[in-house]
Amino acid sequence: MSVAIRRDISTDKIYQKARLEKRAKVRGRMLGIAAILEGRKRIDASRIAGVTINVMRIWVRRFNQHGLDGLISKKTTGRKPTWTSQHDNFLMEKVDAGAVFERDKRITYRLEDFQSALAEKFGIIFGISTIWYKLEKLKLSWITPRPKHPKSDPVAQEEFKKKQKML
Repeated sequence: MSVAIRRDISTDKIYQKARLEKRAKVRGRMLGIAAILEGRKRIDASRIAGVTINVMRIWVRRFNQHGLDGLISKKTTGRKPTWTSQHDNFLMEKVDAGAVFERDKRITYRLEDFQSALAEKFGIIFGISTIWYKLEKLKLSWITPRPKHPKSDPVAQEEFKKKQKML
């Protein structure tokens, strides 16, 4: 047996609202409900709405409870993000401070270093790609140019380049 449908909203009002509706799915639901109110079979109404008959039954129940507003999809919130502004701030401070050999045992940070620092501080292990994308989003660069050895001799290097050109 099919679910009874409320009849306090006229089909003319539903068609009028459907003409103004910009969302195609909601418009299809309205047209399906209007078809049922006009006396069409529910299978025909579900075809008009572009859904199965079981889904149409759900929309009829929502229409009965909430009227035309019940035909609008509810926002799905999904899972709360684990990355927060605290993580952003921590990452910004870490990049701004830079690596110090005496403290960090390295000259520059790698993505793995950020990953382990975040895991140590917050207890959450983020993927390397997540950290990379967050650094990009924050417009932070942790990459430094290749350092020159302090004992390198620029004069000797230039002489070597000149000898190479002559050969």
